[in-house]
Amino acid sequence: MFMPMCSTPIGPRCPVRLTRCFRRRSITTAVISINWESTAECWLPPAFTAPTTSRCCGRSHRTPAGLRGVAVIDSSVSDDELLRLHRRGVRGVRLQNRMNGGVALSQLPSIADRIAELGWHIELMTDLVDVLEDVVPLIARSPVPVVLDHFGFLPADIAPRSRKIDTMVGLARDLRVWITMSGAYRLAPHVSPADSGKALHARVEVLAEAVPDRLLWASDWPYVAPPRLPPTAEEQAAELRLWLSDTALRNQILVTNPRDCYSFADHAPGHASLSAN
Repeated sequence: MFMPMCSTPIGPRCPVRLTRCFRRRSITTAVISINWESTAECWLPPAFTAPTTSRCCGRSHRTPAGLRGVAVIDSSVSDDELLRLHRRGVRGVRLQNRMNGGVALSQLPSIADRIAELGWHIELMTDLVDVLEDVVPLIARSPVPVVLDHFGFLPADIAPRSRKIDTMVGLARDLRVWITMSGAYRLAPHVSPADSGKALHARVEVLAEAVPDRLLWASDWPYVAPPRLPPTAEEQAAELRLWLSDTALRNQILVTNPRDCYSFADHAPGHASLSAN
């Protein structure tokens, strides 16, 4: 998965424009968080607060096959709207408590029941430590997979061989939770964005050894509400090379895992994908 190194207008034809941009860079699949703004029929990444509707995915009834979306919906969404979103590439729902607004984590059971037949997942944008006691029972009972965004928001100063990391590994191993490796610059404020990946390198090694089949990677583009200056594309590319220097592991995390998580089954293997988180 690679960050889009292009300037792509956001609007009704955004899916098509993004696809063209990616193809110029030999990127054939992408996952984008999408949002809905009632004043314009358009894609608005990323999805944090406002509900997503099928109009958000463009006016066309066909989203380019190489795009997938993670949407913001609540349990009041209609079945027809869920089906329309599915046809346009949505494969997950984001719940979060990191910013004002959004869909509360407490809605996980009701939303999971609504999306189970579609084969979607739920993405949690939350500090795992703060909500562990409340969220783990919800994850255990969930009929759909769960993705923990940004390493579960565990700060970089937490030791890689700690109880908190062990808990995250256990969730991935025992409850089939996915872990997104992203947002290093958010988790390591004590170092420069260029060095934040180094601060999390030992954690990545622990996770890759324990649960390589449950890891995803994302760029965090377009860096909504960054705590400081985000990394450049070159710095993220260097971070990716550091974390995934092994070819087999890189293929696992950038190709095989997102193919399974986001239902890219119809795409030929061998191409990396992009996750604009």
